[in-house]
Amino acid sequence: MKKFVIFFLILFTALAYAVAVSSYANAAGLVPCGGPGEAPCNICHFVVLFKSLFDFLVLQVTLPLATVMFILGGIYFLMSGANPQWRVNAKNIIRAAVVGILIVLFSWTIVAEVILFLAGTSQPAGFPWPWNDPQCIVV
Repeated sequence: MKKFVIFFLILFTALAYAVAVSSYANAAGLVPCGGPGEAPCNICHFVVLFKSLFDFLVLQVTLPLATVMFILGGIYFLMSGANPQWRVNAKNIIRAAVVGILIVLFSWTIVAEVILFLAGTSQPAGFPWPWNDPQCIVV
């Protein structure tokens, strides 16, 4: 029964993300350049691509997946009753979700600090600034 529930949970999550990915890519595009009626791509749009991918992974993948894991851990905890192994599994699932969220959020902070250390506080030539909110100016 446990494998059956986990299989359908994974299947449902994969289908939901497949729909989300296609709608996200079609709505605004990952890179707003190079298409018909759009400006040609330059290095700034490359930075926009990485920013869009990071936003997608954090907002569209990590947070919903962590929510599902918190719910799964809560269900295990509520259903544990007299089975101490389920309680241990619930704690491990919730702990892993918290650690995963912290890793994702601290990775953004580390990247920000490294870029600010290497680039300084002034705008580097040819690089969109601030790096975490790139605005490509079409010349």
